[in-house]
Amino acid sequence: AAAGVALLRGLMCPAGMEQMRADAAFAVESEAPWSPWHLTAVVAVGFTHVLTGDDVRAEEVLADLVREARPVEDATTSSAAMAQLALYALERGDLRDAEALSRKAHERAGSAMLAAASAFALVARARVAQRRGDSRKLAEYVAGVQLHRPKLTAAIPWLSALTLLQLTRIHI
Repeated sequence: AAAGVALLRGLMCPAGMEQMRADAAFAVESEAPWSPWHLTAVVAVGFTHVLTGDDVRAEEVLADLVREARPVEDATTSSAAMAQLALYALERGDLRDAEALSRKAHERAGSAMLAAASAFALVARARVAQRRGDSRKLAEYVAGVQLHRPKLTAAIPWLSALTLLQLTRIHI
């Protein structure tokens, strides 16, 4: 029960990044590797690195998660991780990797139960479409993100904030 409380507190992040990381790390250590909550805790740890600017460590944690994830059972966590990895590839100028990762993130997000994960995958697709100069796909993906906006709430504020920050980087 303590791991579940820590995971929930980590996902909701009411006390800042240090506490989010501590809570998520506790949940990672406490949840069995086969538990459906284990990778949720791992993704939370990974995103604490994203949010604190430790992109190297974030990329390592999220890439490990993607390798461990099962396509359907872990769709929410793996889609968010893949979307962030796509954004990192885009920043490096690796458009091929960014395209492949954002496509997989979007496909998995179709099975995701969390609207914020779907919106984050869509915003990654939009950023890639923008870089490719594909204005039709860019408009389609941005429209998809906009449809999810009412569901980008304080329930998982960091994922909502990251999605909206990436949306502001798009110029139509």
